[in-house]
Amino acid sequence: MALSPQQLPWDARSIRLTKIPSGPSCSTRSSSSRQFSGQRVAMPQAFSVGSTLAALLCQRLRAKRRRRRPLTSLFDGFLTSETYQTSLPSEVKLGKLLTWARKQDSMKLHPCLTIGQSQLQLSVPVAAGTPIIGVLEDAFLGISDGREKPWQRISEAARNQHPEWWSLHLGINVVKECLSPSSELWEAYIKSVAPQPASALFWSPPQAQQLQDAIMKKKLQSRIKAIQDFHKEVVVPAFDDVPAPSDFEVAQGIVTAASRGIEVRPGRRALLPLLDLVGPPEATVLAGTPAESNCELQIERKGGPGGKDIAILLASRDLKEGEKLCRPMEIPPDDLLLDHGLSTTRPDDVTIHVGLKKGVVQPWQLSTLRKVMDLAPDNKPGDWVASAKVRRSSTLIKTFDPKLLAAARVLGGKSREDVLGAEWNLMSNEEMLNSGLEGLSATHRRRALWVLKQAVEGALASYETTLTEDEEVVQQLEGRERAALAYRIGKKRVLQDAREKLASWQTQHRKYLSC
Repeated sequence: MALSPQQLPWDARSIRLTKIPSGPSCSTRSSSSRQFSGQRVAMPQAFSVGSTLAALLCQRLRAKRRRRRPLTSLFDGFLTSETYQTSLPSEVKLGKLLTWARKQDSMKLHPCLTIGQSQLQLSVPVAAGTPIIGVLEDAFLGISDGREKPWQRISEAARNQHPEWWSLHLGINVVKECLSPSSELWEAYIKSVAPQPASALFWSPPQAQQLQDAIMKKKLQSRIKAIQDFHKEVVVPAFDDVPAPSDFEVAQGIVTAASRGIEVRPGRRALLPLLDLVGPPEATVLAGTPAESNCELQIERKGGPGGKDIAILLASRDLKEGEKLCRPMEIPPDDLLLDHGLSTTRPDDVTIHVGLKKGVVQPWQLSTLRKVMDLAPDNKPGDWVASAKVRRSSTLIKTFDPKLLAAARVLGGKSREDVLGAEWNLMSNEEMLNSGLEGLSATHRRRALWVLKQAVEGALASYETTLTEDEEVVQQLEGRERAALAYRIGKKRVLQDAREKLASWQTQHRKYLSC
């Protein structure tokens, strides 16, 4: 929906845009801050931009800051061994950012936009459709090719080695700018970078253990390892004469990009000052509490003054005074936890496994399953694991992934003919996968349902606590512990729902199954 000039959050006819200065690699302002470590080092105003002496002094100051940086190396697969809680930007810092933004011609804010509990809100009620924040493309902070040798090498390596990892590409810029802002715009933006992000990547081992979900913990450590490997193999070697940023700082840049990067054009993501602080609805409530969005983001190509691209945040419904702003973000629940440190009450799915033991599973069953799903080797030679998803649904068939139904059908049968019919050799892999539980005898169907039940029960048994126990204590927790608990509660509810669907279906079809 295109917005008319009357709907724009500023007067498009009188707006004047100012160029954002692009300063040298070392800021020439009176002071610069290292956002990640929270240290500030004064920089004399007498520095000459082109001076060799200035460059050398700037290098020494940056090296001194790095030496004072707290140790944050990888600890047994985690970025920190310390148990911290999330630390968001202070309201003072965000208030300064808000004040700065109101003075920019490339941004326009609702006059009643304020900060509350480190989140954006409005101090008055507004009607649906009201523009709240507008950002012109002049203020889009995207991926740039830094001319400084270390950062240029790092950026090129990121694009070559990880072409699809966009948050790494954008995150490198965040790390660089947090160490030494190159413009007034970046200097203002880094005030909003969280000192201790909520992302699960920064949880300690005890906090991550609270997830009780082996698959999520594996995803978590896999992502941390990818960051650690890139830091060790690319970032550290790129800095010859001064200490490199830590793996913790690199992870902070990546998480900032992943959680706040906005797709302003197909395939192009950028950071938008203030506007990208408006996150998913789960960020505005306690973990595990239902929430709904109240704003919507529109990117208008050439819709702003002078034919520039413009990003506009509008109220999607009537807003109450003091209501925290949030917008819909289609984020898978696992990524919501990994990037944002948030858990959700939205419908989710759970990966469960069916063990295929050597000597128990027949060769024809194993070869049939290979045609319709990927099998992973288990701990013992000759043992395999079939994995598929269970999700919330109104019917039994839709609750289970077709791959899981196919596995139950095959493992519950006595022969290929019993499983797929006399013309099994003429069936395509797709037909095998979509055969479900239709056309089975009562005995075969009972065995197939037993396979499904065992898979669900096994998944529930893998958690250290029960759903009931978790629901009794969730209200007593807060912060990361509550987010972890809410996450595993969501997983267990999916499995509990699947178990109830199986029991209900068996009760309703008891006469048929006993034939």
